[in-house]
Order: sequence, then C-alpha cells, then structure tokens
Amino acid sequence: MMESLKQKVKASHVFLLIIHTQIGVGVLSLPYTLSQASGADGWMSLILAGVWIQVLLGTFFLLYRRFPNKNLDQIVQTLLGNWVGNVAKVLFLLFFFLIDVLFIAILVRMLDRWILPETPSVVISLIVLVLSFYLARESLQVILRFLIAVTPVLVLLVTIATYSLKDANIYHLLPIGHQGIGTIFKGSLDAILPLMGFEVILFLNAYITGTVKAKFKMAVWANVFTLMLYLYLTLVCFLYFSPEEIAFLPEPMIYLIKSYTFQIIERTDLVFLSVWVVYIFTSFVMFTFICGDILKSFFKKKKRADRALAVFLLAVLCLAAYVWQIEERIDEYSMYLTYSGYVLLLIPGLLYILSLCMRKRDDIEKTH
Repeated sequence: MMESLKQKVKASHVFLLIIHTQIGVGVLSLPYTLSQASGADGWMSLILAGVWIQVLLGTFFLLYRRFPNKNLDQIVQTLLGNWVGNVAKVLFLLFFFLIDVLFIAILVRMLDRWILPETPSVVISLIVLVLSFYLARESLQVILRFLIAVTPVLVLLVTIATYSLKDANIYHLLPIGHQGIGTIFKGSLDAILPLMGFEVILFLNAYITGTVKAKFKMAVWANVFTLMLYLYLTLVCFLYFSPEEIAFLPEPMIYLIKSYTFQIIERTDLVFLSVWVVYIFTSFVMFTFICGDILKSFFKKKKRADRALAVFLLAVLCLAAYVWQIEERIDEYSMYLTYSGYVLLLIPGLLYILSLCMRKRDDIEKTH
C-alpha cells in the first residue's frame, strides 16, 4: 500500500470515521434485535457490549504501540512473513465482502418494505454499488469531506426520537434485570454486530497522522458516542412500545417515526428514510474503501486495482441477491457474520502476544 500524503487524515478525524462506519442500517432494527435476545433488559446487554468493545480497543492500542504506522494486514506480514500475510489479506477481504453483502441485503429489504416496493431490488443495489465504487476510489480525505457533510442527519434522528418521549411509559422497562445475568450476557454478544465498525481503525491506522495514543483516544470517544446514541434510541423504543408490541416490529425506529404526523408532513417515515439512506451509505463506503485498499496491495497499477474492486462489488451484488430473497437467509447470514467478527476481533490480541514472544526470543538470542 502506498500511503501518499493526500491520503492522510488527522487523529481527530478518527471520531468521524468510526461513528459513520458504526451507525448504519442496524440502528433502525437494533431495539428489536435486543428485545429478541434479552427482552426489556436488552438495553443492559447493549451497555455490556459497549464495555467489551472498549476492552477490545485496549488490545488494539497495545498492538499498535508496537507497530504505530502499520495497518493490521501489514502487521501480520511483518510478524509472519509474506505468504501468511497475503493469506490474511484474502481473509480480511472476505470478511468485509460479507459485511458489504449483509449491508446491501438489509438495505434492499428495508427500502422495498417502506419506500420503493415497486422498484426492482437489483436497480437499488446497482445505484448504491456504483456510487460507492466511485467514492471508495478517492482518497480518504475526500471521503471524510462527504462524512462531514451528512453528519447533521443524526440530529434529525435524535430529534424525532426525543419528541416521542411525551408518550413514554416507564413501566415497559420494569422490573429491571428480571431476564437474569445469563440472558443479559448472551444478549451482549448479539449486540456486538450492530456496533461493528470500530475495527476500521485496524485498517486505517497507516493513513492517520498523530500518536497512537491520540488515535485510540478518539476511537474510544467515538465508541462511547455511538453507544450512548444507540442506548438512547433503544430506551426510547422500549419506553414507547410494550415488550409484546416490539416483538412484532422488525424496525421499531421506523414504526415510531411513522406514528407521528405533522400538518405539512403526513408520512414522516418516508421523509426520514429518504434522508437516512444517504447517511447509512457512508458506512458502506468505508468498508468498500478498506476492501479497495487491500486490493491495491495485490496490484501495482491503480487501473487494475479499480477493475478488481468493480469485480468485487459485482460479486457482492450476486450474493446479496441470493440473500435478500428470503427473510430467514438474512438472519442466518447475520449469525455467521457475527461469528466471523468475533474471530477478527481476537486477532489483534493474538498478534500482540506473538510479538511479545518474538521480542523475548530475540532478547534471549542476543544475550547468547
């Protein structure tokens, strides 16, 4: 990978990069997911998931203190050699491929259900893929400008959610903790997938200027921000809908927004989703950018890397078209992706332990 100067961004920009990658299509169905896992105590599972992620960020920090200017795939190559490094790159590419497929499948399902029921799903997917292809080919600085431009959309989501508090019912949360510690703990594992996105720092580290401490300080604050936003939206839904109602609402946030009408806006859900699609598009672009960056390491010429990225996105479309046809496939696919995510998140810790062992071995060899 050739990190030219125009690709570099400041450590303070890590905050925006992470929250835009984390906050995607999953936020609209998160309360339903948590309710299915932990009932009315799902918000507690979410907090616990946030704690797990902060611990994982701590392991990332330890690893990157030893390799301050490298991405994760470069670290694997440094520690284990070129052959293993290239295999790791392919596996990382496969992981982000699966994320892109799930994103497209969920997005198509949501738009087909709420906004564009008569529009062919392939057309929607192609629009998203073509736009993301052209944006992901640009430098990280260009993508960052786009992220900044769409950030105010978050205010719209929070404003509508806050308006619904006038109809909140605190008794929907009671009794607190009645699901039990085991259920809450299990639910926290299910809550990690909607919070995924913080791991992009593993693959963008080489593009970020500043100290490792400054980068990961921003990463921690970004995760706290996303967690607080998710927690707030989850509690709003839990307060508005009863546990029995939310069990039948796959996208509680949209149903909540739809329940309110104003004098000049009758279908608030259509207005909101039309704007929200632009925001969640940034999440897909970030994952696609990382895929393109990994592909560049296999091709010396930019044109070949761009062609490879185009083929990559075409493959995303093909698999997504298979997944979105049946609702159960999306749920099953999400489960497999969650397990894959667990494996990816453990890799930095294992690499850190390996680097310590190799350092100790080198020290012993030097003394002899």
